[in-house]
Amino acid sequence: MRSSPQAPPRQGPRTELKVLLDADAAAILLARCSEQLQPDSHAADPELGVYQVDSVYFDTPALLACGDDDFPKYRSRRYDRAEPSTHFEEKYSHSPKVWKRRVACSAAEIDALSTTSSELSSGLLWFQGRVRQLELTPQLAVAYRRHAFHDGNGTRITFDDRIHVAATNGGTDYSASNGGTLLNDQTVLELKFTGDEPALVTEILASVPDPAPFSKYRTGMRLLERI
Repeated sequence: MRSSPQAPPRQGPRTELKVLLDADAAAILLARCSEQLQPDSHAADPELGVYQVDSVYFDTPALLACGDDDFPKYRSRRYDRAEPSTHFEEKYSHSPKVWKRRVACSAAEIDALSTTSSELSSGLLWFQGRVRQLELTPQLAVAYRRHAFHDGNGTRITFDDRIHVAATNGGTDYSASNGGTLLNDQTVLELKFTGDEPALVTEILASVPDPAPFSKYRTGMRLLERI
């Protein structure tokens, strides 16, 4: 009898704060982070720290990820489109703390996700098991531009804009770049860190609106009148 696939290690907890910024406030903070922090390694041009993110969100037939705060989010994510790997994630959130399990796979493995192939990696077999156990199906594609920075000690600050959403076609290799606009002239600022709040995060929080929960998935589903 074949044993159950090993789940990837759970990462976290990490504090994750989100703030909606207007264009002027985003530009000021973006310039500051460009001067004080290092650009993220996912960027095609590491000197700029900017890249495209394409995600597909999975949900149950009852859309539990939309209505139950204790239910994790399941998604696939690809960076900058030219990157050969896609990442599948399970994300638990008890605001402001988050935990994640994450596994990377190739395009060939994505094609085999809906089969009984024995060629899948252990991590992807685990995600496949979650999909089948919870009856997860792709529900929403989300695409956006991200400027991302880090301090080398676990603190990440990201700016997401040009956010578009679209209903999926049932697959995971799908971009919403030409879909509906989620936020007009607003940027989602995310401040992520472990342990005590870093001084830079404290300074930024003093200059912006109060953090508030924000979900691209739930907001996108509302925009498309899926919930």
